[in-house]
Amino acid sequence: MPNIDIKGKVSDYFDTWIDTDSDSRIDMERIIAALSPQQRRAVRLYARGYTYREIGVIMGVSESAIKMMFKRIQMKFAEV
Repeated sequence: MPNIDIKGKVSDYFDTWIDTDSDSRIDMERIIAALSPQQRRAVRLYARGYTYREIGVIMGVSESAIKMMFKRIQMKFAEV
């Protein structure tokens, strides 16, 4: 599995909202919609600079559970 820069992808996603004609906006909307509410929350926290451990504490799960969640999220981002 390639190493996907989720923080960069999330930043790119929000940047593309400015360009309403962007095909990447449609792709990112589809990915974000495919994420569970818990995954979306984790991505938002990660984009704000929280570590996996901090995200786990905030969300009440282990760091390893967050790492696994991000591996699944990365697979969704890699499909775009």
